[in-house]
Amino acid sequence: MRLFVRLVAVLGLIVAAVLAAAVAILMSTDYNEIRAVLENKVQDATGRQLTIEGDLQFAWSLTPALAVDRVTFANAAWGSRPDMASVERLEAEVELLPLLGGDVRISRFVLSGLDLLLETDGAGRSNWHFDEAGLPDGDRSKPERGAARRGDIHLPVVADVRVRDVLVSLRDGGDGTVTRLNLEALDLGADDTASPLRVNLRGAYDGAPFSAVGELGSLDQLRDGETLPVSLRAQALGASLSVDGRVADLRRGEGLDLRADLQAGELALVIEALKSVPSIHERLPMLSDLTLPPLGPLRLGAQMRGSPASLSLSAFEFSVGRPGRTRLSVGGAVGNAVAMSGLDLTVSAESDDVSGLASAFGADLPALPAVRVAGQVTGGGDAFAAEGLDVRLGDSDLTGRVHVRLDGARPLIDARLMSRRLDLSPFLDVDDPDKASSGPERLFPDDPVPFDALAAIDADLSLRVEDLVVGALPFQGVTIEAQLRDGRLTVKPVQAGAFDGTVQGDAVVTRGTPPTVSVSLRASGVDAAQLMTAVAGDVVSTGLLDASLDVRGRG
Repeated sequence: MRLFVRLVAVLGLIVAAVLAAAVAILMSTDYNEIRAVLENKVQDATGRQLTIEGDLQFAWSLTPALAVDRVTFANAAWGSRPDMASVERLEAEVELLPLLGGDVRISRFVLSGLDLLLETDGAGRSNWHFDEAGLPDGDRSKPERGAARRGDIHLPVVADVRVRDVLVSLRDGGDGTVTRLNLEALDLGADDTASPLRVNLRGAYDGAPFSAVGELGSLDQLRDGETLPVSLRAQALGASLSVDGRVADLRRGEGLDLRADLQAGELALVIEALKSVPSIHERLPMLSDLTLPPLGPLRLGAQMRGSPASLSLSAFEFSVGRPGRTRLSVGGAVGNAVAMSGLDLTVSAESDDVSGLASAFGADLPALPAVRVAGQVTGGGDAFAAEGLDVRLGDSDLTGRVHVRLDGARPLIDARLMSRRLDLSPFLDVDDPDKASSGPERLFPDDPVPFDALAAIDADLSLRVEDLVVGALPFQGVTIEAQLRDGRLTVKPVQAGAFDGTVQGDAVVTRGTPPTVSVSLRASGVDAAQLMTAVAGDVVSTGLLDASLDVRGRG
């Protein structure tokens, strides 16, 4: 037993002596001598020049630390500047013992002063695609025997990451636009590899500040490809975003099961913030002419499942505005948000100032009463349906359903609508300030008729109205059937009761060269006194009116 103890002691002294000698050798090495080796390795692997201007610094221990200052990496030959990337300082501490098992564990990683340019040229080439330098042509597609397959590579585990003063620029060589992402600070850390990874981020996107805090799954889960929990809170452009849930396969971006909620105190302020971001403004120029009045809070939320290529939404909620004033609300589910299919949404909208809201989008409407719209939107892809449609405009109402198909030569709209009372008078009381105040008025205006619009869609329309009001003219029991096909509009029949009589008619309008119009109208038993009183005062006191009208025209 004593011999065994002495033997162990002697072996321990030998191991200690070897380690001490190894430490002495490593600490006496001038690591700047290997700069050229590192630069050549990068040159061989990428075809680009790596330049290390500062000293290589190495601190030897069971977690050796490596630091390097002032590193640059060359850009593509066609790039807009010489360097693709430059780094002021890079530090890393690596645990030695896990390396024996093939695991790379970095206990601390510090990066500061990174300036990275990602760009494309006019031909679509990107500067992050490197030349396969240093490999013979016959070896480019054949890995060496014994080389690790992609699935065998162990991702490094980093316990503590600190990033400061990072600028990432995205330059589109096609139009020359540049988008800049500034990271003021990024901190990632965990108590150990089995604990959640803490995230703290501050930065700016094209000058618009943002921040994010939260937790991700553990480093062990990330390394082993296990399901990764996610809990993040972010703020940007006057809005806040929360994301909670899990990701089954982070590398492929699949197996998403996340609840996301976006909130903002005022939509108009979010729009103004978007205008201030150059890259967003360039991609959405229509924002320049959009100035929304104060509408109220914005809320958007959904449970997201699947992958970015096929994402389903459940418990979907969208609302903007305030109840009783102007508000839009959408809720339900979307089977595939990417293809916009599998819709099952309840939609409601209301506004007490339709004219003011329309003017923000460049439309000119007369003063209208409060409006409310509700319905169920289903379908998706090539076919959509609005069922249970319920529209209220003042004391007017419109109910029914509208189907839309997009798989033909033109969109096809099939509408079946009904109304107890429909008053069109508010749409007729539009004052034209440019209208001449002198001279005789024309019976038929000389404005060109937009016949070309008939070729935009196909349609089938059925409308039933119990009481229809058009200016001073009331109609009862109105029935209108209309069909639009290949630029030909047929309205047949039109039936209505008016002033104790009946009115029937039909019309055909054909887009062509030249276009043609045909209108036929029959009135029977109309009380002339009521008609003339409604139109021009008490002119005719007695009598019944029968009339027929046939109008045909070309051009």
